[in-house]
Amino acid sequence: MRAGKFLLFPTLEQGITATNNADSSSDGKSAVLSETTLRVSATSDWSRHSANLSGFGTYRKTISGDEVETLYGGLNSGLQLDLANAYTLNATANYLVTPESATSPVQIEGTLDEPIRQTIDGSLGLSKNFGPLQLTGTGRIERDIYGDADLSTGGTISQKDRNSTLAAFVLRTGWELSPALTPFVEAEIGKRFYDNKVDSAGYRRSGIRSGIRGGLEIDIAEKWTGEISAGWIAENFDDDRLRTLSGASFDADLVWSPMRGTTVALNGNTTVEGTTSAGESGSVLYSAALSATRELRANLTGNASVGLGMRDFKDLDSREIIWNTEASLTYWFNRYAGLTGRARYEQISSDLQSRDMDAASLFVGIKLQR
Repeated sequence: MRAGKFLLFPTLEQGITATNNADSSSDGKSAVLSETTLRVSATSDWSRHSANLSGFGTYRKTISGDEVETLYGGLNSGLQLDLANAYTLNATANYLVTPESATSPVQIEGTLDEPIRQTIDGSLGLSKNFGPLQLTGTGRIERDIYGDADLSTGGTISQKDRNSTLAAFVLRTGWELSPALTPFVEAEIGKRFYDNKVDSAGYRRSGIRSGIRGGLEIDIAEKWTGEISAGWIAENFDDDRLRTLSGASFDADLVWSPMRGTTVALNGNTTVEGTTSAGESGSVLYSAALSATRELRANLTGNASVGLGMRDFKDLDSREIIWNTEASLTYWFNRYAGLTGRARYEQISSDLQSRDMDAASLFVGIKLQR
């Protein structure tokens, strides 16, 4: 649908989910849920510059079984301005609100439901090419807000100790070997500020963020696009009693189209995760996802994905493996309506007590799009 200078693409999905673990917790119970998801994306139709906006919202409510009611969603936006003298300005703004589940690095036992986490982040970058040399400077800010946890025994536990803001600057230098390949190196420096300068256990968790990465940008016609990189990342706390939280980093955002109607995507990232446990620095999470989408027929679309994560608890000498797999099919009655179904399985295997989890689910519903 056209709205002024933007093209809108709305999608509504309504169906029933049957699962053996309704809240994706270590002791979750089975349930049948009503699940509704609304997605909207918008792309600018400008002769110069470009902008995009996408958002989603999902509501899940128990029909029978374990009582669950959740509402979560997010917004993502981007803007690119082509300035004078071959400068390019890029800006992003994103928001996500979601309940924490068993995949969270911090768990509170005895809660009525999962606490809410809100993430707000944005970036502003300026880039310029000097022949084959590419220079980009980007400032970014990320804000994490954690809701209070309601206890089954009554009362609440505040999670304000976890609230923090990260402000960082990234400088990237690339060299265009060809229009298809551009190797690059980038350095990051920043500061994480916790709302509580001293947490409830008496630790000062604010600190300096630093990192260095090397990678490759790829843009091969309509076959390969994206980038992949590896390096080192660290957060050094203000409190000398806490060891530096550091580790190798890996990031990827690659899309491959081997043939018409088929898309394969690889996404990976490294996340530094704080904690509120006394004397502990936190963990580093490595995650990757591989997905494939195929137009099997003119009216039949299939998708399959597998995700893998490894969390390294630095102070506990412990690891946990997180993995999931999903397959889905959508049969289109016409351009605007289809019958969709998907099966999903996820599992956490941990060295730590009471963190193991597995969940299987099956969804069947109707998808409407414009």
